[in-house]
Amino acid sequence: MNKPVITQQPNHILLKNIDSYGSHISVLEGIKGRLLSLAHWSTKYDETNLRMRYVEWAQQPGFLNLDECKSYEFDNFFAGLNSLKTANSTDFTKSNSRHIAQILDAFNQNEAKLQSVFASYKQLAANSREFNIDAFIAATNKVLAENEDQNQVSLEDIKKTIAADQLEASRLYPRLSSSMYDGHIWETSCTVACYIYEDLPLINACLNALTGSMLFSGFWGFFFAGAFAELSVSVISPGLKGLYQKGSITGACDTIIEAWNQRVADDNSFHPLVEIAIGCAYIAVSWLYIDQLQKAAKVGDHLHALMEWGIKGFILKYSTMHAFFTLKAELHKGTNYAKVLHAGLDAFLMGAIRGLIKNPLAAFSSKLQAAFNLDTALNFSKLLQRHPQLQFHTQAIYLAQWMASIPSKYMECVPKFLTSPQLLYTTLWLAKDVWEVAITNLSSFIAQLAMELRKPILASIIVAIIAHNNPQLLQYYFNSTNVSVA
Repeated sequence: MNKPVITQQPNHILLKNIDSYGSHISVLEGIKGRLLSLAHWSTKYDETNLRMRYVEWAQQPGFLNLDECKSYEFDNFFAGLNSLKTANSTDFTKSNSRHIAQILDAFNQNEAKLQSVFASYKQLAANSREFNIDAFIAATNKVLAENEDQNQVSLEDIKKTIAADQLEASRLYPRLSSSMYDGHIWETSCTVACYIYEDLPLINACLNALTGSMLFSGFWGFFFAGAFAELSVSVISPGLKGLYQKGSITGACDTIIEAWNQRVADDNSFHPLVEIAIGCAYIAVSWLYIDQLQKAAKVGDHLHALMEWGIKGFILKYSTMHAFFTLKAELHKGTNYAKVLHAGLDAFLMGAIRGLIKNPLAAFSSKLQAAFNLDTALNFSKLLQRHPQLQFHTQAIYLAQWMASIPSKYMECVPKFLTSPQLLYTTLWLAKDVWEVAITNLSSFIAQLAMELRKPILASIIVAIIAHNNPQLLQYYFNSTNVSVA
């Protein structure tokens, strides 16, 4: 290796003054760095961050002052830095400093391999709209493991490996991994959590006392529901993957632990517990605020008019939820602000479409439950659960009273074999659960289909509006485009 000439720049940052937070850059950068370190809550993140600052030091104009590096324990890291800058000065200076730090951590044991990997990285990062450094490093390691005797790595082999890994990842659990954003687990967990805390008077009273002076009643119900939802996604999804791939409960547990540790070390998100806290707080506050808006709507104002059109409940909640989690994910990936805004608007629109589909279906469900007095049956069920000492004939009396309360016109639609109160109650309750799952999935499917076809759908809506308000303009347009060729 050629020994570089040491040059000192006027604004040269000394290596000894650098910390992982960025305090050497500015006070604000130092504060931001400490907040991010707290949010990531990972020693691995802090170590990578420090190496990133050293890469920024190396990206300064001029040759590296290797004398400054002699007292640092990971001197191979600085040797790799010097090697990359000497061989690829322009590309090195313009590259993402964090990516370089991660590449050096993974491949600085062999200079020839390091140069080849960096060259592949530059080509792939330049031609990829959403470059993922973790996927690149994992794929490159696989390619190198298959060709141990070679110092050169093929870009095509890396591309094929990344594509194969993405295909494998999408094959088993794409719905589970996105269920937080689709709302499936959120709906289930909110129902379960709210039922539990409202069903236990002591806990309900404590939670309402905690939030009474600051937040809306029920805040902690939504918050705990969100924690249950996110933990379900974090545990169930990798657990099923491990069970499928390794075929044992032990393998599933190992996969869950690996996935959790990977999320902790992931630069593209905060610590999982911090992510859960942020998401749950957002959902709890926004959903409860939406509930307050609906209660505040008065006849004659614009808000009430929107409510009458069905712009309420599921629509607003799904829209805000989809938009928030999409924006958070895009910002974590480092997407530019224009794309982030576009993705957020798309997610908001998808949530609105889903709500527009589910609102009338949910209203029909509520109407059907009211017709069969399912709330009364549920109250009887809770009473029987709290007082198991009641005799069987007493339970039968309660259920018979409920069945007698159902209007005869609805009972005429019930099959004859469901004349037993217990059997009818069980059947109706199962039907309610199946219906809720059906409308949840149907609304989600239609929303996704609509987003894929949103351009022709939007064009059709615009044409329909023009045709309704100004048919002559539409006729003039079609006439002007019908040019006859002699």
